Amino acid sequence: MFSVPKVGTKAHVTINRSAVKVGRPISISLLDRNSSSYDSKVFSALKKEIKNKKGEVLALVHPRYSELIRCYGPGGPYASEYKAYQGKLENFLKASSRPILCFLQEHRARELENWLQGLKLKATLISIVIEDGPLIPPLLPSSQKLSALGSWFRLAEILEEIGVKNISYVGERVWKRNEKAEGCVAYVADHLKMFGGSLIDEFIFHVLPGRE
Repeated sequence: MFSVPKVGTKAHVTINRSAVKVGRPISISLLDRNSSSYDSKVFSALKKEIKNKKGEVLALVHPRYSELIRCYGPGGPYASEYKAYQGKLENFLKASSRPILCFLQEHRARELENWLQGLKLKATLISIVIEDGPLIPPLLPSSQKLSALGSWFRLAEILEEIGVKNISYVGERVWKRNEKAEGCVAYVADHLKMFGGSLIDEFIFHVLPGRE
């Protein structure tokens, strides 16, 4: 098990769902035994599904993040490049049957959940809202008194409990500094490195110098 360092207090809000349905995001809070939202039926059903997938899941980090950045949005100089990436990513997600951990920006969580549901994916989607800001900790009901690092440890505990063994990462964004991958995708992967896995470069939006 993981040790969870406690510090400070903070109120978190998550989006709750009441049933597991393919292509419809469910909140991570339903899988958190320490949360009042915990649903044992959802927990058991998802644990069984992940076991059938041999513990393999995808992580989709900060989807559609770059569309808010001027140079990648409508009319921007790199808009067509970003649109092509987005189309390729959506096709990949539609072809996947592995459960998907969806790390969503706090201020756009509902919008992004609706977008994901509209894609009509054949995978089970687990919505993990992450705080806007540099440390992007996951917002969990049971981590209200934890530090940012403690919140990541608590998420790791939940993923371990539902049988996750390996995570592959897609999404936004990554850049290279001294040959080392940085950015939100790399940041999430580093905090969940106990599950191994890898970054799937083809479906990660890479930021080149000068295009931040």
